[in-house]
Amino acid sequence: MRSAPISVVSLRALPKGLLLFAPPMLMGCAELRTSYAPATGAPMDVFDQTVVRHGVQQVATGHEEVRDSNGNLIATATHYENQPVSWEERTWYPMQGRMRIDDESFYRITGDQEAVERYDSWHHRGVTLNTVGWVMLGVGLGVFAGGVGMYAGDPKDSYGNPTALSTVGYVAMTAGLLSAGIGAYLAIAGKHSAGALDARLFDEPERVKADADRYNQQLAAAAPPPPPVAAAPAAAQGTPISIEPFTASMTGGRITRIELKADGGIWANGKMLAILSGSDVKDSSGNTLFSVFSDGTITGSGLGASLHVKIENDMLKVGGKQIALADDGTIVVISHGAAQTIGRISRGARNRRTVTLVLFAVNTLAH
Repeated sequence: MRSAPISVVSLRALPKGLLLFAPPMLMGCAELRTSYAPATGAPMDVFDQTVVRHGVQQVATGHEEVRDSNGNLIATATHYENQPVSWEERTWYPMQGRMRIDDESFYRITGDQEAVERYDSWHHRGVTLNTVGWVMLGVGLGVFAGGVGMYAGDPKDSYGNPTALSTVGYVAMTAGLLSAGIGAYLAIAGKHSAGALDARLFDEPERVKADADRYNQQLAAAAPPPPPVAAAPAAAQGTPISIEPFTASMTGGRITRIELKADGGIWANGKMLAILSGSDVKDSSGNTLFSVFSDGTITGSGLGASLHVKIENDMLKVGGKQIALADDGTIVVISHGAAQTIGRISRGARNRRTVTLVLFAVNTLAH
């Protein structure tokens, strides 16, 4: 049997064909993946969205047969029509906090050991395939080169026809090319699986959601409890306001006379406005206007929401102003370091704390 000849054109094309195996040679050997997204302590989540898509496709709507006069089938025809169709596309991926991470890093962070072992096996199998691919590629190229040598070195018979050596060379070249091609494929595929950074071996979003829930529960259990919020200490009600009757003459305003009666009544221009009762100042109807607490703070419904009032060293502080009673009975208002006289004690006691509280009560009710 004469072997199939190889044309001169095909032989000239062989060096170009060898370029098919250049990519795996240039890419190098497989590298096992060893880096993954780190755990940040943020909770896990799963982005899961299903979108309905719409389109048009051809659908067979009828079938027609063509027969001759004898009833013999000579042709068939199928009729098609464009019909609207709908389908669903689902997109899902794991997230750490608000950042997307690859599936393998997710399984490693959440501690899904079954998934981790499968990924490890897949990566190591990729290294093995890459190694086997390189071996097959080398052997295939060697066999191919040997086949080329046998074909080229065929001594031919006495009639100038190729001998069996050409046939063996042709078979060797074919087998070598096939082996080298398979080896190149295994080397490339193995390299990819060995170092893949975003492979999906489990198309199971429900599994990922279950892992995320379990991991988040572990995070919540491991997190230190928040420090207890200390309740603001309730201000202790102060001691009763001392009722020491006095009369004060005022200047520069509508109120010209202020009196504190022995029963605690506070009068202004001959009209009763309020009454001292314990540590409270009440209006004529008995409603508490404000209360004085042991730390000097004054609070109550009769004050403005933004008004800060406090007694310090028997001096009443209202916002940025101070009301004080001097040793000579003069009542002054101090603002920005300047003192202005607004009245004087004309009769009775000079209890600084009581006088300033009464003045504040009158000023609050009169305005």
